[in-house]
Amino acid sequence: MQTADAGTFTKNAVKGFNTINKQEGLNGFYKGLVPLWCRQIPYTIVKFVAFEKIVQQFYTHVFTKPKNEYGKATTLSVTFASGYLAGIFCAIISHPADTMVSIINKTGQSVG
Repeated sequence: MQTADAGTFTKNAVKGFNTINKQEGLNGFYKGLVPLWCRQIPYTIVKFVAFEKIVQQFYTHVFTKPKNEYGKATTLSVTFASGYLAGIFCAIISHPADTMVSIINKTGQSVG
């Protein structure tokens, strides 16, 4: 429904489910799963690792006092900046697989 040209599939989720099941069987619901995992697993790993490493770098090189000596505004700023920077790394890592998922969903190809 999301990737089909307007009016070519269906506007009803139940009818869409039945159409996919009839045309492609149960595998039709999972054809993008492998590339989705190829995107999501590295994304999640990079998100957690990069975030923790960036926070550590902030408190090692920028804010050199112990973390508990800073106020809520400073720790919130470090958290926000670290999350933002980690998100950039995540986007770089997951982009190729995200593109694959989009192409597979748009063209109806299958993987595996």
